[in-house]
Amino acid sequence: MALLWTKHRWDEVRTQIEAHPPESGRCAQLGRTLPPIAREQDAGASGLIIRANGGRTRYPCFKPRGPIRWWHHHVTVGVQGHCVDALTGAEGTEQDRYLQTHFSNDPNDLCIDRSDPNLEQTWL
Repeated sequence: MALLWTKHRWDEVRTQIEAHPPESGRCAQLGRTLPPIAREQDAGASGLIIRANGGRTRYPCFKPRGPIRWWHHHVTVGVQGHCVDALTGAEGTEQDRYLQTHFSNDPNDLCIDRSDPNLEQTWL
């Protein structure tokens, strides 16, 4: 089920996502711009960081969408039980389906941690 934004917020979120597409590698920048918009609708909205948990994999690997890129982490925003980022679009993906929908890693090989996008070192 898609995340239900007001029309104004939907437009704001889509504009930000279009400015930070998946191939840009700017997920952290998008993760800084979305929480203020999302908190107007969900006070608990926060940045989330996806990393390999140190088991069988070193990197979170996106499911193929074009040229393969390797990142040490990925940033998304948790809002109303959904993850919202350039992979999901403004409609988001339910958090319990996010990893298996957008990553080729076994979900058990990744971890999702809450992170404050204003603290730069938490995005490294």
